[in-house]
Amino acid sequence: SDEIELPLPPLVSVATVKYIDPDGTLQTLSNTYYTVDTSGVLGRIYLNYGYSWPDIRVEPNAVRIEYVAGYGDASAVPEDVKSWMLLRIGDRYEHRESIVVGTIASKLPELGGLLLGDRVGF
Repeated sequence: SDEIELPLPPLVSVATVKYIDPDGTLQTLSNTYYTVDTSGVLGRIYLNYGYSWPDIRVEPNAVRIEYVAGYGDASAVPEDVKSWMLLRIGDRYEHRESIVVGTIASKLPELGGLLLGDRVGF
């Protein structure tokens, strides 16, 4: 394939792409080989026109990509994610005892719906 999809959005930047060559030596791929796309839900690395991916050794983790992902600044975090966090933190604080005696403990209703628009399945 001419692209590599990176999980854990949002992608901010790619620091390095390293691979183990057929001789077993760890190499760093020059960034002239690829273009980084941060515009989609999942970030991607695209092979540039006229280039080919190098041959790699067939073994687990033969390609290693170091990248930065996340919102960076609190103001960039979606409001529904902030709301979910505040409700969960408040609920955990309110019910922080491991055992409740003399009353019926209640749980917060399902909050997962708040995050449906922000979830990425992988």
